[in-house]
Amino acid sequence: MILNKVLNITQNILFEWAVYSPVGLWHSIFAFMKFLMFLGSCFISSLFVQGQEAELWALYPESKKADRTGGSVILEYPMHLELVDSLYVAQMKKHPELNGFRIMVFRESGANSRTIARRFMLEFSGSNPEIPVYLKWQSPHWEVRCGNYRSRLEASKTLMAIRKRYPGAFITRDKIDSPIYLDLKTKED
Repeated sequence: MILNKVLNITQNILFEWAVYSPVGLWHSIFAFMKFLMFLGSCFISSLFVQGQEAELWALYPESKKADRTGGSVILEYPMHLELVDSLYVAQMKKHPELNGFRIMVFRESGANSRTIARRFMLEFSGSNPEIPVYLKWQSPHWEVRCGNYRSRLEASKTLMAIRKRYPGAFITRDKIDSPIYLDLKTKED
């Protein structure tokens, strides 16, 4: 079927060139021959590639496979990299906040807004224990925000899951805890 299509296309090309000039006939025959040689070389090279693949596996028997059960890896790197890393960790301990995004799930103002926000925070953290929750005073509102996201895209993944239960939730810019600081904090505890 494919061969018939190729032959029909080549016959159309030969006929069009042959109609316009006698030189075009020889040119079209030459072009057709080049096309056939190209197809033949592609076919032959594919056979060689398949044959080589089979030979490679024959040269590498099962008994010679590498042992992956033991061993060790030694990392050698310049000392200044370790210094830079320790300076970065020290900086994160001093200033553990970064610019990022959080999801605002609750906002309330009024006489009992603080207690209402705390109740909401406890309810939210009980239903979503894997997401960190923060209570924040932003005059004149008490806000409950969740998550530590570096990008809006990262926050939107969690927002889609939260919106099922809290349809008024939205993404907002905030200072977030550094992931390195959070790791250090959990190691100390």
